[in-house]
Parts: sequence; C-alpha cells; structure tokens
Amino acid sequence: MTTLAPVETLLRLCWFQAGPQDLPYSRSLLALLVAAATALSLASLQMLPDDANPLASVLMHTLLGLATPWVLLYLRGRRNRYVQTTSAMFGTSLLLTLVVLPALMALARSPAEPVVWAAYWWLAVVIWSIAVLGHILRHALELSLPIAVGIALLYYGVSIYLNQLMG
Repeated sequence: MTTLAPVETLLRLCWFQAGPQDLPYSRSLLALLVAAATALSLASLQMLPDDANPLASVLMHTLLGLATPWVLLYLRGRRNRYVQTTSAMFGTSLLLTLVVLPALMALARSPAEPVVWAAYWWLAVVIWSIAVLGHILRHALELSLPIAVGIALLYYGVSIYLNQLMG
C-alpha cells in the first residue's frame, strides 16, 4: 500500500465509489485525520467575520465526531468498525472543508456584502457532506441509504443545535 492510498480512498469515498471498510485499520491514520480536520476547521472558521471564538465550537464538533460513530456502532454491535468509520468521517470532512475554502475566503473578503455564489457553494458542500456521511454510515452500520442519510441529517442538526447553545 502506498502512502497516498488512504487519500485516494477518501477521494473515492467523497464520490461514493468506496466505503469506510476500504480504508486501512490504522489508529495512527485516525489520529492524523482527526488532528488535521480539527486544525483545518479551526483555521477556516477564523476566516469568518464572527466575533465568537471558534475553538470551543471546533472542539465540540470534534468530540461529537468521535462520539457519534462509537455510539452508533456500539448500538449496532459493530464496534470493530470504529477506527475505519471515524477515519472516513474525519478524512472526508477534511477534504470537503478544502472544497469549501474558496467560498469562506470570499465571505471573509466582503463580510458586509453578500456573496451569492459563495452561499450557494457552501450550501452545495453541506448537502454533499450530508450525502457522504450517509454513504459512510450506510456501509458502517449496514443500513439502507435513506435511513443512513436521515441519521446524517440528525447528526448535522445536533451539531448546529449544540453550536447555538455554545453561543
């Protein structure tokens, strides 16, 4: 296996051509993906013209991203899939955050004026992220795609709710 094989698999996951089971079972890869996704999320949120400190929000999202697959896999009796599933979640999140960066940069440049294309771009990436998470959960939990996408929507809803609670 080459060093780029996990990156290729993550790209294929984003295009619905692979499943989390196609990633290597590697705790070090999981740790690297969690650290990289968390750092990129923190850096990208700091671009936004918001007065709030994004650190608490990013840490909450990271903890939610670590806890959710553990709970879901535990409930389905598939805890042995945790490392690959969570690697898939954080790895695809990292890639999709890279995709949304141009929109974030446009919003950061002109906070007073709406940048319509950036809003549509961001919305498209959010929808794509929900579909990718549903795809990952479908494979990991052995569920139908509609149920897995429903769980992905619930995950995003909980994430938004917790973010609002934090202020």
